[in-house]
Amino acid sequence: MSNSVKIAFLGLGEDSCLLAAGLAATGAQVIGYDSGKVKRPPLQLAESIDAAVADADVVVSLNSSLIASRTAEAAARAMKPGAIYVDLNTGSPELKKKLAALFAAGTFVDAAPMKAISELAHKTPLILSGEGANALQSILAPLGMSIQVVGDSAGDAAARRLLFSLFTEGLTATIADTLWAAKSMG
Repeated sequence: MSNSVKIAFLGLGEDSCLLAAGLAATGAQVIGYDSGKVKRPPLQLAESIDAAVADADVVVSLNSSLIASRTAEAAARAMKPGAIYVDLNTGSPELKKKLAALFAAGTFVDAAPMKAISELAHKTPLILSGEGANALQSILAPLGMSIQVVGDSAGDAAARRLLFSLFTEGLTATIADTLWAAKSMG
């Protein structure tokens, strides 16, 4: 199955390139597009969003949340019927719901990494939500991806990631403050 899966990456920062390279190593066909200059891309580059997504089975957007809407709108116009759009951008649950409305039923996925992509590349654990989450899981799990579906509604994964971040960052701050206090007390 992996040789027949075509995955387009929109936005080719460090994390996208790591994911793309990892998936390409499994045999998936990957292509990417970025409006900026990409140094040493690990995948074939398309000249436009339209060209990148036209034949893709899965389209992954990993950009700044500032351009998430614009990227989704452009991809939605050019994707083939039945292709799955994965929004892996950091964004609010409300933004994810807004983006989901741009796509046909069953084709939008809200995705969030639960560890740093820079550590595990395509093996980074992801949580997914949205109407296309189960379909995406069936496509990507055979490629070695660690995926958990957490809900049928776009925004569920973003909300869980936000809560996880608040907890871990709060815990880190508490530990740092406690160590500082203990050191200052001798």
